[in-house]
Amino acid sequence: MSDNLKMRQFHKKSIFYDLTKNCVDTVLKFRYLIALVVFIVLVLLKVNGSSIGYWSNYVAPSAKSTVVAGNAQGIRSDEWSVLTPIFLSQQNSDTPFSIINPDITLSGQNVVITLDAPVKDIYDISKPQNWGFLFLDSDHGLAWYWDMKLILIIMLSFELCMMITKRNKLISVLGTAWIALSPAVQWWFAQHVGNNVFYAEAIIVTFYYFFRYFDKIYLKILFAFLFGLSCIGFVMPFYPAIQVPFVFLCIIFIVLIITDYKKKIKIRKRDIFIIGGTAVFVLLMLAHLYLIIKSAIPLMTNTVYPGKRVSAGGSTPPFTFNMFLSNVFLPYINTQIPNENSCELSNFFNFLPGVILTFPILFRRKTVSMKYAISLAVYSVFFALFMTFSFLPNIVDKITLLSYVTGTRAAIAYGFSAMLLSIWALAELSRSGGVNRFYAILVSSAVAVSYYATVQFAGLKGIFQVRDYLIVILVFALLNYLLMRGRKWAFSAIMAVVIVVSGTTINPINIGAQAIFNNTLSKEIQQLDKSDKGAVWMAVGNQTETLGTIGILIYANGAKSIDGIDNYPDMKKWSLIDPQHKYADVYNRSAHVTSQIVTSSTKFVLEGVNAFDVNINVNDLKKLNVKYVVSNNNLTTFDNSNVNFKALFAPDSSNYTVYQITYS
Repeated sequence: MSDNLKMRQFHKKSIFYDLTKNCVDTVLKFRYLIALVVFIVLVLLKVNGSSIGYWSNYVAPSAKSTVVAGNAQGIRSDEWSVLTPIFLSQQNSDTPFSIINPDITLSGQNVVITLDAPVKDIYDISKPQNWGFLFLDSDHGLAWYWDMKLILIIMLSFELCMMITKRNKLISVLGTAWIALSPAVQWWFAQHVGNNVFYAEAIIVTFYYFFRYFDKIYLKILFAFLFGLSCIGFVMPFYPAIQVPFVFLCIIFIVLIITDYKKKIKIRKRDIFIIGGTAVFVLLMLAHLYLIIKSAIPLMTNTVYPGKRVSAGGSTPPFTFNMFLSNVFLPYINTQIPNENSCELSNFFNFLPGVILTFPILFRRKTVSMKYAISLAVYSVFFALFMTFSFLPNIVDKITLLSYVTGTRAAIAYGFSAMLLSIWALAELSRSGGVNRFYAILVSSAVAVSYYATVQFAGLKGIFQVRDYLIVILVFALLNYLLMRGRKWAFSAIMAVVIVVSGTTINPINIGAQAIFNNTLSKEIQQLDKSDKGAVWMAVGNQTETLGTIGILIYANGAKSIDGIDNYPDMKKWSLIDPQHKYADVYNRSAHVTSQIVTSSTKFVLEGVNAFDVNINVNDLKKLNVKYVVSNNNLTTFDNSNVNFKALFAPDSSNYTVYQITYS
């Protein structure tokens, strides 16, 4: 090849590189404006990622599907049949956005402590994802929730990656997708993982920028305020199994940031005022939060589940730290592993073993940011050991609150920190030239063996055969090699494909919230509730089909339902039909509640750690003051001298009938 031809090719590559770089730089420069425009457009179009469309499996819709791409995830019942209906119930209640929703169970439920639902309270200033429900309709409010949360996680992830990579833009862009589209985040987006990743990132990023812009008074005040809001928002919903590990991670980052800036800044009187004011603000808000949830706290902490659940670690099988190998399969299959599902199996992609084995080389190169790497490595290794072995004394477990952390939730903490360490390592190894080829091959081969052992011993064979994992194992062995060699472009290209395949198809693209409203049964419930406010409803099935989900549909439409979900036990309600508390161990828990009408004595049947069935004697319905019942059975067969059932509507297309009860 002639020198002139080589020069022309180099020139073309240079032009392409410059154009690409300039385009990326422009997008990053205006990222906040772009994010705002995208957010507005998505909300206007009512786009959300909810699996609310799964309601079509329970109630026949009278319009076309609201899912325009992907599939509603039935396994995400915590979202589509618990969280989202309760958020919508907050809008449709007779007392909209109250802290105690009167429609959920007989006594009402505090919707802040466990579900963090939108409320008209100053506390909700720390919940920007909830604001849309307060002033928009259900369709746009649900879109606001999903779009705001996703965009904020993306923006915060980029800032966090810029911090730990020393402002490497390419790797920070990859890291943003790596975090935001992680299967662990996407499968649990509306619940604890999505919430804690969001608020932990917010705490770290706002604390970092408080010091980064320490000489700019207005920015300093802004970030101090945002840090305070992030701390407040982190507290609810209360889920210590995830929150406790993330608190420790936030503390680690806060200490590291302080050590970075302690010699670069000088604290003045006004800074003490700002810091003190932020602390007072947080304490006052937390005191207010305590006051609005205090009545529910003993009801939660004294439950059989989860209040009395105690963990000492060591509950996961060996090699669980590599369970992310299943991530690429989870959006496309129904898992067959006993007691597991796609949500529980999901985790964060990471390359911890290979990264740690580069430490001796990076030490010799006197890498400046090793304290971040060491801190994340120690944290990750600790939780890898915690989820696999029970090694801490009971007193240490209790003092550190790790007694609330189960092995599967420790795996989430491990995966998140190991992922951040992997992002740091990619930036550092690409900057310093990586390790030599032989060492990288040796380590990558050893890691591949551990991947194979994971498939063999951690239960992954229940998803696919071992041979189906060979390509995945080879891809991740190659990624380990490229990372250790510092080949950021090749690594980023392959990793981007892995991220897209594993994370982008988990949640559907859904339009609006009408999947829960646009059906005959919902319209009948709304019609009756409008003319008979405060009446008590329930949904009953039979021994082969329970209708707890329909109980949830009832209060989503603004009526009062005694079954569906008890996020914490309604002891007053159950005492009416079990005055001797014979079945207290069954219903004293956070649980899905289903009901059946029987002619025998009332009894409670435990169906799972978080589910029970109420076989209620037909005459006991009066004790609960039930007036309307939704059922797919002919309830007139239960008529007697005390109770009479009258069908108010003909059965809908899903065979549900609404009955009115009159008592003698």
